Order: sequence, then C-alpha cells, then structure tokens
Amino acid sequence: MIPDLLNDLERVAGSYSPITLREMKEIRLMDRDDKKYVATDSDILTLIEKAGDEYFMQELEGMIRISHYQTIYYDTLQNELFLMHQNGKKSREKIRERHYVDSSLAFCEIKRKNNHGRTSKSRIETSFGDAMSFVEIKEFVTKNSNSDPTGLVHTLFNDFYRITLVNKRMTERVTIDFDIRFRNLLNGVERDLSGLGVIEIKKDGNTPSPISDILTDMRVHPARFSKFCIGCLLTDKEMKRNNFKS
Repeated sequence: MIPDLLNDLERVAGSYSPITLREMKEIRLMDRDDKKYVATDSDILTLIEKAGDEYFMQELEGMIRISHYQTIYYDTLQNELFLMHQNGKKSREKIRERHYVDSSLAFCEIKRKNNHGRTSKSRIETSFGDAMSFVEIKEFVTKNSNSDPTGLVHTLFNDFYRITLVNKRMTERVTIDFDIRFRNLLNGVERDLSGLGVIEIKKDGNTPSPISDILTDMRVHPARFSKFCIGCLLTDKEMKRNNFKS
C-alpha cells in the first residue's frame, strides 16, 4: 500500500456515512451496465473528497472502509480467454478466484459480457488458490461457462485495494481500485500500475450518476480497461497486443 495515499484516503473516508454488506444486498447488480475510468492517485483522492454528500461508503466489521482484494485469473495455455478481449469479441468471459482478504471469504466467479454490453456474474464460495477446490470449480465452470475446464490453469495473480461507494438512492455502486499489482503465475514476472487506479460505475438502466458528473467536471473520461488484460500484457511480452495501446 502507498503510505501517503492510504493516509489521505483514510482521512477522507472517515467523513462518509457507512453502509454495511447486508444493506448492500439491495444493490448487488449481478446484471448491469458498467462504465470504467482510469485515473491518477490524485484524481482518486479528489473524487473521494467531492462525492461524500451523494454516497455511502461500504464498511466491514464496523471499521474497515479500504478493503484488500486478491485475484487469481484462469486461462488456457493458448490464452483463449485473453484473446476473446484482444480480438474484440463482444460475447466474452473471465474466470477468476477472488479473495476478500479482510473477511477471509473467497469465490470462484465467471464474469460474462454479452453482445449488447451487459455484464452478468455467477459465483460459488471456494478456498482461495486451493488445489483441492479445483474439482468443484471445474464442475461449476462446466455448468456456467462455454470454456472447457480441463484446459484451464492459473495464469495471473492480482493484488489491489478497493473503496466501494453506493449512491444514496441505492441505484448505483462505484468501486475505486488502486495500488494494483500483478504477478504472472507462469513466468514469475511482477509489475504494478504505479500512480494509477481504476474507477468502475455499475448500475441498472438509465439512472442518474452523480459521480459520473463529478468525473466529467474533473475531465476524467470513460476508458476501456481490464485488469486481467493489462496484467497479462505487462507481465508477458509475447502476448498479442494489437488492440491495446502502450
């Protein structure tokens, strides 16, 4: 964690009204429209300072507002899931294990995007990175994915911190990820997104988004971004990258 950024974010986070995980069940948005932004650490701090009147901040166990996440992504040795993104296939999916470090929970998740740009997600609880869970995970993938689970391997590890906001109308969730780090699990290469974070707005339908308006005023504009794809490209020089700019 970046010490100065952490201190500043924790200071501002303390001014937000909290929302618990139980209360957030009303806004799970498992079928949703997503919009992403890439922002500097400075922009993220400014955004958190400006959005407090319109948003609750997720709180865990009555105190944790900046949460630690870890992810293991699956792909084939031929990078088939990565190539769905690189080749611009509109119907595509990611398969990952996500570890919610502060609560010690972990899930295997299949995240799908259809050709209309809608995102949906299925998941089961599992033990993070545990080989003994892989039999159950393969059964889950067989039932919920178009991928052949026999060819899947762990390819990329991702570590980051997240702030989650919910608008006070309970129609929108915003995640703000920063201190994003990657390790390629096939070649051991490690990289990070120094000084940059990812903001994602998740909502159903054409509902108002105060934070989108704030970002527009800040001249931070939507951008296509995938931690999975960027992590693959940063840690493997051999990956196909025609559709990704430097």
